[in-house]
Amino acid sequence: MMIKQEELLWKLDWDTLIVLDACRYDYFENEFYTNPCDGVLSKVYSPQSQTYKWLPHMFPYKYDIDIYSAHPGINSKGIARNGGSWVANEHFNKIEDIWDYGWDNDLGTVHPTVVGVKVVDDILKGDYGSKNIIWFMQPHFPWIGEGYPRAKAEFVNDKRTNKEIWADLVGGKFSVDLVREAYSANVEVVWDTVQDMLPLLDGQKVVVTADHGELLGEYPHRPMKKQFGHWPEMETPELREVPWLEMG
Repeated sequence: MMIKQEELLWKLDWDTLIVLDACRYDYFENEFYTNPCDGVLSKVYSPQSQTYKWLPHMFPYKYDIDIYSAHPGINSKGIARNGGSWVANEHFNKIEDIWDYGWDNDLGTVHPTVVGVKVVDDILKGDYGSKNIIWFMQPHFPWIGEGYPRAKAEFVNDKRTNKEIWADLVGGKFSVDLVREAYSANVEVVWDTVQDMLPLLDGQKVVVTADHGELLGEYPHRPMKKQFGHWPEMETPELREVPWLEMG
């Protein structure tokens, strides 16, 4: 039986939890063994297949945890996303809104190096707390890299407006092979950033994991819209099997 992610989260006394948004186990496993670091990698089962369902399941109470957030749904402003009632500032100690000042409208996301630079800067200044979550947007779309599909996105009145990439995919503008290549490239770019930070986290118990995975066209019998992306309450392995890498 596969290990449940939520059981490990509170069973282990971790210092830093690094979340790679929408990172599948199989793609991370390939990247990890291609560009390894010291640590033990396991496959765990996520309790949900979408961030807004995952967060209240994993963090239902108030915690003495600081978060570096590239995700707009994890913010200090008390803004709930996707019609939900869970708001991050009621559950965590301090939230660094990297998404608010680090968003790149050309990329349609926050580049992972922006997160890495802020974390490293705080560590060097002694402003890094005793228990932290570092939340990267990658490998969640849109994908970084020349020639890869992107979604124009910006924030207006604290609301994200963007053209979903899946519409172009469904319309035949991009091939499935290109999407999978782009997704893999995003896993690589965020893993490079994580590895750059790790020497400064030496001596800590660090865990790298994900909230959920991503569908990349594995089920062609489904309606096209449900062949890609991630949707709530789905139990396919591509969405629920995520990495759990322990270091330190």
